[in-house]
Amino acid sequence: MAAALAALIATLLLGGVGPALSGPASLLSWELFGLAITGGTGFLAWHLAQLTALPPGAPARAALPATLVPLVLLPQVGAAALLVPAALGFALLPRERFAAPLALIGTLAALGAGPIPHLIAGVTMLGAAWLCRARCPAANDNPSLERSPGFRPRFWPMSASLRYARGIPRDSGSEFGE
Repeated sequence: MAAALAALIATLLLGGVGPALSGPASLLSWELFGLAITGGTGFLAWHLAQLTALPPGAPARAALPATLVPLVLLPQVGAAALLVPAALGFALLPRERFAAPLALIGTLAALGAGPIPHLIAGVTMLGAAWLCRARCPAANDNPSLERSPGFRPRFWPMSASLRYARGIPRDSGSEFGE
């Protein structure tokens, strides 16, 4: 969390100097700008949930999303603010670097004017989300809620070898004083 806060502060400080980038706020109506802020807030909430639910990772992985949000949401941010997410994207481990270039390309495209850069931004951000989803599949931790493999149709998207969250130690009954 401290790395993300430090990266956010560095991005905001660098964004105050140098030539300004054209932000999407001037191109959007107030309603769409509100949706963009809500989306950025949801992205940060998802990222915070990932940081608290998963084992601790590299500080660069924790700080990268915090540096991308101001670039998209703040109007007329300085071009030097791009240095922090670019450096963090290259500081990631090779196995964690899969979506960082797409997220950075999407952020840079969102700063452009016109419909083509925004189309590129949307496609690259969706590609980054698809890569994250494909690399981190979720499984239900309660196998009794899954369909029986004997009745699974041919087109059922879930594989038969699901990994369930069984490694979590559970203490059933401690809330009742047993």
